[in-house]
Amino acid sequence: MGQLSFQQQLREIPLKTRNYSVLAALVARVGPFEFARLYKKYPWIPLAVRIHELMDHAMNYRESMGDVIHLLLKYVSNVLQAHVKDPDSLVWYEELLTPEIPNAMGFTAFMPESLGLVLPLIESKAAIACVDRAENAGYPADMCSFIKTSLGQVLADELPKPRLILTTNSPCDSAMAGYVPIEKRLGVPVYRMDQPYETNERSLKYYTKGLWKMIDFLEQETGRKMDFDRLKEICEERNKASEYILEFRELMQHRPAPLGGLLLTMSVFGSLLLPGTEATTKCSKALRDEAKRRVEGNIGALKDERIRVILWNPPFLIDGGLFQWMEETYGAIVVMDMLAYRSYGMIDTSSPESMLRDLAHDMMKGPMARHTRGPAKNYYEDLIRLYREYEADMVLMASHNGCKNALALSGIIRDLFRKQDIPVLDIQYDLVDPRVTSPEEIRNQVSHFMETVMAD
Repeated sequence: MGQLSFQQQLREIPLKTRNYSVLAALVARVGPFEFARLYKKYPWIPLAVRIHELMDHAMNYRESMGDVIHLLLKYVSNVLQAHVKDPDSLVWYEELLTPEIPNAMGFTAFMPESLGLVLPLIESKAAIACVDRAENAGYPADMCSFIKTSLGQVLADELPKPRLILTTNSPCDSAMAGYVPIEKRLGVPVYRMDQPYETNERSLKYYTKGLWKMIDFLEQETGRKMDFDRLKEICEERNKASEYILEFRELMQHRPAPLGGLLLTMSVFGSLLLPGTEATTKCSKALRDEAKRRVEGNIGALKDERIRVILWNPPFLIDGGLFQWMEETYGAIVVMDMLAYRSYGMIDTSSPESMLRDLAHDMMKGPMARHTRGPAKNYYEDLIRLYREYEADMVLMASHNGCKNALALSGIIRDLFRKQDIPVLDIQYDLVDPRVTSPEEIRNQVSHFMETVMAD
């Protein structure tokens, strides 16, 4: 991995100072003694403080990664402040819902899975204790380790307790089942959205009705009232960010790709964690502007781009440096992945009905919600379309062994790609547990594929 020059280190001082000022402001708001208590109680906080290490996995676009890190720190700061100052305002929501509705009602929304997404990228073994804790408590070994990360944290009281929980039956049985013991452990009210198998007009009406029922649930449980004027403001701000991200995604089709790798995956965090905020809009614009600047100057993320990669399924969280290593070793860059390829539909803010309908549609078409819950063609047709649109050279399948939905399609994918002469590397691994397939073994498989199949 490359080393920073002294001049580069100096240029990053303002960026890191800005980011760490978010944590300093949190300490000032909650008080140093309370922050010290949280730091000791929640072992993920000391790990999160190391988040700037992720910039080392994006050596050719470190400043853009720093912008995303700034957004993550603001999100964590908001959650911890609410936990200390107004715990009744803290609402959990499951990863395939989006928090615009509770935010419009004045709640602070926390997605427990956000920690499972980020922490293993910083430290590959970060989730092992949580996985073991859940299994030692009697939960199945073949249950998805990603939900066992959240469950293990709940069993150890390592997460700020919510006033209530909003969840769904998507994308898989493990995620749905995992919230049952979480509910029992926390003893808080839970509302479950029911996403239909198909995504059509009938199912959209059904899912939209579920959002109206969610609002009723929130009002009855908390006494707060829905503020549709506030929801309109949130959705209009969200639309601004979506426009920037759509432009960013289009710019990624350029050859050479202006940005890529781990940054692509992390570019979705704004829409997942802080949608409808000025912070997300600013971050999205920064990503678009940097990609545009590079495209106009014909500056690629790599000096010698040789292989363009489509990543399908969630990324290899246990090896945050994998994509940087692929870039440096083989000139191979991920130009689009499943998480980054979400719908980003514009929300019609003309009425409460139109807003809820468009929010429902967006949730139903989100990554995995669309791809691993519904017809198999949703999974492979989007993948083949991306391969064509981004003029890719290969597909990297990250086959997480806890994702039964995706694993069931492996044979179909191999047959389809063989007929269309599309090179595909399918790596079996575990999303957060490096004991199943180590980062070293993942890189060995990539090396073998690059030096044989992609040798020309």
